[in-house]
Amino acid sequence: MVVKAVAQASASGLTREVKINPKEYPIVQWRWKVANILKKGDVRKKEGDDYPARIMLLLNMTPAN
Repeated sequence: MVVKAVAQASASGLTREVKINPKEYPIVQWRWKVANILKKGDVRKKEGDDYPARIMLLLNMTPAN
């Protein structure tokens, strides 16, 4: 699967809900290619919190009923 996102003075995003058993699949792995690496990024500062690509993994640890 390939995803391409383009944004100018804005942001783009993609979300996907995936239900997996972390005991069965304890490792998450991905590959990516980013063409415009920003050299002065600093996540600790608002003005430096700008990156060409990010991955956010959110876990719901609520037991299933």
